Amino acid sequence: MKKDFSASKFFLKVATLIVIFLVVIFAAPLALNINDYKSDLENKLSTALNTNVRIEGDIAYTFNLEKPLKVNPTAGILLLS
Repeated sequence: MKKDFSASKFFLKVATLIVIFLVVIFAAPLALNINDYKSDLENKLSTALNTNVRIEGDIAYTFNLEKPLKVNPTAGILLLS
């Protein structure tokens, strides 16, 4: 016996997967400390760029969904990028 296709169940499953994906993406920085991988990152960047790379200080990252507002102090121009 063949089951009938249910669009509402399909879209509910897709929406659930999208929500789970977004939760994982935004929760990962809270669970991972990227500073633990700083030496590996320095080695990989040094190899890729064929030069000595050093990262000083802590690595910080954010998810900023808004457009950044930049001010060019020499020209007095406001840039939206």
